[in-house]
Amino acid sequence: MGHFVIITGSSSGIGKSLAKVCAKNKRNLILVARRIDELNLLATELIDTYSVKVICISSDLTVSSEREKLFETIEGLNVTIDICINNAGIGLNGAFVNSDWKKLNQLMALNMEALVHVSKFYLYIAQKQGYGHLVQIASTASFFAGPYMAVYYASKAFVLSFSKGLKAELASTPIHLSVVCPGPTKTEFQHVAGMDTSILFTKTGNAVQTADEVALYAFRKILAKKFLIIPGALNRLSVRFSAFTPTFFSNWIIMKLHH
Repeated sequence: MGHFVIITGSSSGIGKSLAKVCAKNKRNLILVARRIDELNLLATELIDTYSVKVICISSDLTVSSEREKLFETIEGLNVTIDICINNAGIGLNGAFVNSDWKKLNQLMALNMEALVHVSKFYLYIAQKQGYGHLVQIASTASFFAGPYMAVYYASKAFVLSFSKGLKAELASTPIHLSVVCPGPTKTEFQHVAGMDTSILFTKTGNAVQTADEVALYAFRKILAKKFLIIPGALNRLSVRFSAFTPTFFSNWIIMKLHH
């Protein structure tokens, strides 16, 4: 059936925008998300507009058995997977002590456990193929503590640390790894995370990028096989200075932005 790109969490937000950029560049797609109706609508659009192949798979990646079924389905397709983009992720805004445990557990299962599981599956595939490119979607949150989003920020720090370790392991192989760290982005994320009314999304203007802007920049850097990819000049500047910013000061700013 040819060569494909896998994108998890591709029914909305950055994942959906990445799917559009990939299709525009004539990449066949395997789209993975829970909402199959949304995936099918996107698939129809991409096939009609760009004449690419699109396979849609519904999967709740927070559930281990669902991931196993997903892997079996993908292996059964007998296709070459050039790139795997681990995009699925969620956030949760609010004081940790008052947070709903089920939502926190779901966040950790998706942002960390599922990402590691998909990574392991894809690297197994890439080894058999003799090449591949694993892309992790982290966040500029990876570089900071995150009061009122402490678990989310920690989960993205995990993704960055995990990716750095994998990069070293893969250095002598033909398998590439990239980690994309977007800043605040206009997507469904802020609604799901309970951040619609936060200063971060209501008062910061052009500092918040669109999903399309993030996806276009990320795709170009992925093709260039860059490791650390940070869309947005302001985001790159904030990361550059993160190592020199006192924690109490960055915590104070982040607390203000989340309210």
